[in-house]
Amino acid sequence: MRYKLCGAKVAFTVVFMVIMHVSGYACTTFIVGERDSQLFGRNYDWYFGDGYVIVNKRGVYKAAFKSLLDGENGQPATWTSKFGSVTFNQYGREFPQGGMNEAGLVVESMALSSTKFPAPDSRPYLPNVMLWRQYLLDTCSSVRDVIESDSKVRISYDASKGIGIHLLILDREGNAAIIEFLEGKTVVYTGESLPIRALTNDTYQESLEYWKSGRSPIIDPNGSIERFTTAANLVQNHTTSQSRPSLEQTFDFLYRVTWHGTRWSITYDNRGMKIHLRTDGNARIRTIDVAKFDFSCKTPVKALNINDNLAGDVTHNFQNYDLEANMRLVKTSFGKLGSRLRVSDQVVEFFGKYPQQCKCKE
Repeated sequence: MRYKLCGAKVAFTVVFMVIMHVSGYACTTFIVGERDSQLFGRNYDWYFGDGYVIVNKRGVYKAAFKSLLDGENGQPATWTSKFGSVTFNQYGREFPQGGMNEAGLVVESMALSSTKFPAPDSRPYLPNVMLWRQYLLDTCSSVRDVIESDSKVRISYDASKGIGIHLLILDREGNAAIIEFLEGKTVVYTGESLPIRALTNDTYQESLEYWKSGRSPIIDPNGSIERFTTAANLVQNHTTSQSRPSLEQTFDFLYRVTWHGTRWSITYDNRGMKIHLRTDGNARIRTIDVAKFDFSCKTPVKALNINDNLAGDVTHNFQNYDLEANMRLVKTSFGKLGSRLRVSDQVVEFFGKYPQQCKCKE
């Protein structure tokens, strides 16, 4: 990587703080249905809704950049993507909010302020959660793979300086898991320990206890428990009805858990390998047929503006990705953060140009 990093400690400390804030404060995820009839719903809530849908390729060599975590003496992770993926990116290619890969693995995350990542150890590290999400989609085909990846890589970041995250993931076989990082340990809920497949912005255990008790907290920042309870009831009632979930029903569930600033509502159908979305910039439902993409890295990366004035199947509306478009997105998004967190031109340039170091190995 030839991009100059020296002398950038202050700038990249800001990068890490930004990364932890961009997961959104009031996001909601849930899974409705079982096994061969499952849909994954996701609301992304933030100050603005700019973004691109990116078609990422398999066979691409990637390298993480250096962490500035105090006490860090490990090495940045390197990997070659095994799977192509479709991701939703607000801060440039390779830094997704979430997405689904060609194996049908869905990875989405929500903000969690009580996050504390494990201390530095001998595992290679990823210096932010966005790059970690892309790593999971690049290298994992199942929930089991994601859980096992914890022995291979770690996140190098002090979440007390920003807002941490937790994940809800789903694979094509219907296996789901929630992953949290609490008190420096990785906590996984799956199988019987995951009775309700929903997640908002409190720990899963705390959310579950409120839901079971029928109580609400006196203080509920951004309605996290309220949204969890609503989603949990919708998911449970649907499970009791034993009917197949429909796209219309899932978008109705997403509507019922909207909060101030819901920008994107996404439904993943990882059995049918399709993604459906609507945004505050375009309320019409658009469909992406993931199975129709060529994920070979010998072909160009594709991208689509998430708010383009389209409807129906938009698979063929994707255009070849280029650096200029990525730089525009990064400048726009970081520019809109400006009133809340000032970001240097050096940081913006780094994010925009980072994908240039990713090399096709096919």
